[in-house]
Amino acid sequence: MNFLMKHDKGWEQELSPYNQYEEERTPNLESVFEEFRAYHASSKTNQNEIERGLNLDKLLMQFMETTKSTQRALQSVEIQVGELAEAVTKFMSRREKSFVEAEAQEKSLVKEHESREKDEEQAQQQ
Repeated sequence: MNFLMKHDKGWEQELSPYNQYEEERTPNLESVFEEFRAYHASSKTNQNEIERGLNLDKLLMQFMETTKSTQRALQSVEIQVGELAEAVTKFMSRREKSFVEAEAQEKSLVKEHESREKDEEQAQQQ
């Protein structure tokens, strides 16, 4: 805030008010609010960054727990698949054995039947 002063000789001189420096040092209400908003925003940004970091830590821990749980589940599935494979193998082995025994019994019955027929034919021919 500057003032111009006219002297009697027609010169103009610029005068500064006595409180010029006071005005410059004293912030107005708008600048105080702007600084507060800026501080609050940076504080919120820092708080948000901290919260994001904490959230990332929580997510990492959840991921690790989920991974461990998944590994345990996969190990359990591997064991169950192994047991199932063993049971299927035993079943197939018993089934094959049963087929072999059934086939052998069938051949035996066929031979026995053929043997009887031969005996009957021989008995009829005599």
